[in-house]
Amino acid sequence: MNIIRPIQAEDIEGLYALAKMVGSGLTTLPADETVLKSKINSSIKSFKTDVETPGDEYYLFVMQCTKTDKIIGCSAIDAVLGLNRPYYFYKLSHHTMQSEELNIKKKISFLSMVNDYEGNSELCTLYLSPQYRRQHNGKLLSLSRLLYMANEPHRFADKVIAELRGISDKSGYSPFWQAVGKHFFDMDFAQAVYMLGSGNKQFVHDLMPTIPICTELLPKSAQEVIGIAHQNTVPAKKMLEKEGFCFQGYVDLFDAGPCLEASKQQLNTVRESQLFSIDSIQTIKPQNYYLISNVHKSFRACIASISVVGNSNVILSPELAETLMVEVGDFIRLAKIRN
Repeated sequence: MNIIRPIQAEDIEGLYALAKMVGSGLTTLPADETVLKSKINSSIKSFKTDVETPGDEYYLFVMQCTKTDKIIGCSAIDAVLGLNRPYYFYKLSHHTMQSEELNIKKKISFLSMVNDYEGNSELCTLYLSPQYRRQHNGKLLSLSRLLYMANEPHRFADKVIAELRGISDKSGYSPFWQAVGKHFFDMDFAQAVYMLGSGNKQFVHDLMPTIPICTELLPKSAQEVIGIAHQNTVPAKKMLEKEGFCFQGYVDLFDAGPCLEASKQQLNTVRESQLFSIDSIQTIKPQNYYLISNVHKSFRACIASISVVGNSNVILSPELAETLMVEVGDFIRLAKIRN
C-alpha cells in the first residue's frame, strides 16, 4: 500500500532524488536543494495555517511506499495564481480573413500573452518515479489532491487549472522554445525552465513581447506542438479530462504545453466523494477498492479495499486504520476509482 501525505522537512533527500529524475520541462520541480527546501517550508507553513479564503498557500504532497518508506512521487496545489506577479499564458485564437475580390478565405491563428488565470488554483508539480507507474499509483498521486480540496474547499478558488508539460526531448530541446522564446531570452530551454522553477518569473514580464504571434509564421515543427502534451504526461491529461478538465486554448509560454481548466465543484472526485463514519476496525476480505482519505489536519490518502455498511458507515482493516491515522467513530472520505 502506498500513501499520500503532506511533505515534511526530512523528505528533502527523497524529493531531490525525484527532481533529478525529471530532466527539463517540469518547471516546478528543479533539481536545486535550496529551492526545494524553500518549497517544503512553504508547504509546511501552508498546511498549518488556518485559512478563511485562499491566498499564497502552496500544498506539496508526497507518495510514500509503506514497505520501504521511500518517496516515490509528488504532487502539489497552488492555492491562488498571480498574487505577487502576473502569471502569463498564451491564448490561442482563430480569425477568418476573406477577400471576395480574390475569392480567398483564410483561417489564421494567433497566440496572445494573457494572465486570464489570475486568482485561480492550480494542480501542479506532478511526478511519479517511472518504476512505480503501474496499477493505480498515478490516480492516487493526482486525484488525492481533489480529496483534499473536497475536505478543505475554503482553501481553494472556484476554478482550478492544470498546466501540462509540453513537447521537449531528453536533451532539453523544445521546438516551440526554439522558434519563439529563444529569440527573446537569449538562453536555452533548460536554463529558462530552471530560472522559472527557482521562482524567478520577473524576466518573463521584462522580456516577453506582448504583441500577438501569428502561428502560421512559425516553423512547422513549432506549430505542430502547440497545445500538445509531452508523451509522459498524456496519461495524466486523460485522467484529468475524465475528471472534468478541458482545454480552452491556453498554452504555456515556453513549450506550448496545454493548460486544462475546470470548476472545482464540477470535478468528479470533489462532487461525488462522500463522507463515511468508521463503524468498526477488523480484518476484512478484499472487496471494492476506493480512493480514500481521512478528514483531519494530518492528511493521509490511499487506495484500499473497505467494506461499506449501509449508506454511511464503513469497516476498515487495522492496517488501513493505522495508515489513515483514524479510529472508530472518525470520518473518512471515499471516491470511486474510474477506469
